[in-house]
Amino acid sequence: MVGWSAADAREWGETKLGSVGRPLPGIDVMIADDEVLVRTPTTKARKIDPAFWDRLTADGWFRTGDLGWFDDDGFLWLDGECRT
Repeated sequence: MVGWSAADAREWGETKLGSVGRPLPGIDVMIADDEVLVRTPTTKARKIDPAFWDRLTADGWFRTGDLGWFDDDGFLWLDGECRT
């Protein structure tokens, strides 16, 4: 398990029940094939536990294993885990 905060509804003073919030400043979050990918300065520099390097893309995106989507207001919603 890997954990860090990529999104926080409280930071923006606005919340949506059930959402994990909007991405924090300096954290890139995108959805690819319904999976949430996160890129931070540490993932780009591969400064994470080597056990998780297989979850990094060539350009520094970390494959979280979570299914998710963004709504029209930029809030991130999670819908379960990817099955591999």
